[in-house]
Amino acid sequence: MSSEIEVKLMLPDKFILDKITKDEFLSRYIKDDPIIRETYSEYYDTPDWVLEKHGYILRVRRTDNVSVAALKFGRIDNVEFPGLFNGHQWLCLFNSTETIISDLIERTAPEEILQIVGDKKLSVCFQSEYVRKYTTLYLPDRVRLELSLDDGRLICENKSEPLYELGLELLYGNMAALMNFSTQLMEHFGLQPTLLTKQQRALRLIRSR
Repeated sequence: MSSEIEVKLMLPDKFILDKITKDEFLSRYIKDDPIIRETYSEYYDTPDWVLEKHGYILRVRRTDNVSVAALKFGRIDNVEFPGLFNGHQWLCLFNSTETIISDLIERTAPEEILQIVGDKKLSVCFQSEYVRKYTTLYLPDRVRLELSLDDGRLICENKSEPLYELGLELLYGNMAALMNFSTQLMEHFGLQPTLLTKQQRALRLIRSR
């Protein structure tokens, strides 16, 4: 199990992606060349989305011919610090939908997911595909954040919507430093926090006309 503390910010369009990394506000904290990677993810749940109802996210990400399953637990804060996700995740190699739960439990995932899912069948409920550019931000006081910029889309049944996001994940340091920097970033670029998980966005997309 590992902790995951991050802030997701909405980007108005894809054209702001390059502008952000070239702006001195961020560029002064970047020492490494960014890594660019094409990513395709499938999100699994039961037909009635029981995992989502209990605060779990089950994702299989396919990158460089490797499929990794991630079970996440947590919610995006909409009150004290909007956009902040503070949760936990468990990882394992993805073999099949039949073994994904047991494989994750072997990696110390909560056994309650067995009871939550029960005999219901897991299947893909939506997908995401995007190009991600990411690098490390070296902030004062040895604070380290991973900056990620996503350009892609969410796909659900026969519908899709653009996915333009900026992520700040805490790698080293305290949460207050992450929240303070993300606040400055939002003010500098005029951005808004992402208040919905990808599951919640997918459900909204499904229910839209």
